[in-house]
Amino acid sequence: MNDKTGKKSKASSNQQVVKEAVSSKLKAYYDDISRQDVPQRFLDLLRDLDKAGEKSE
Repeated sequence: MNDKTGKKSKASSNQQVVKEAVSSKLKAYYDDISRQDVPQRFLDLLRDLDKAGEKSE
């Protein structure tokens, strides 16, 4: 919020700092996860699901 002088209040400024910190951490976490390989077990499960779907058609 703005006070009477048009400046941001300290609470608003603190909220912005927190939002930026959370955003930065989430982006770093997502970037790390996206660089990891897909586990073979998960790929096997997807393949099995594809096969089961083909049989039911």
